[in-house]
Amino acid sequence: MKPADLVKRVDELIEMSRLVLATQHSEYANPYTIHRVKTAPMAGFRSACLSFIDRVYGAKHPHFIEFTQEAKSDYVNDAERGAAILSAIRSEIAGGWLFTMKGLVAAELFSDFIEMA
Repeated sequence: MKPADLVKRVDELIEMSRLVLATQHSEYANPYTIHRVKTAPMAGFRSACLSFIDRVYGAKHPHFIEFTQEAKSDYVNDAERGAAILSAIRSEIAGGWLFTMKGLVAAELFSDFIEMA
């Protein structure tokens, strides 16, 4: 898959976060006001993001772990944090960092195999 395809998918997920945030509503629990988004769109957003991050980086990568911890409920802050993590991922992919690191690791492994031969 090309970096442009990954950036396009991240852009779709960021748009999904905007749609989730558009469902924002407030609940009053005296003396507090709780700001939430609708649960179903948030669940779809979370699921789509976790699937994408897992496929690109793996479940042990800090992006996956951070998203899992920071975007786990239907609070507005969780949706905002999820969108921020996606923005960081987008910058990383668009800047070529994802493939640069993978390329360096592959080159190092290839070099090790050549030495062993």
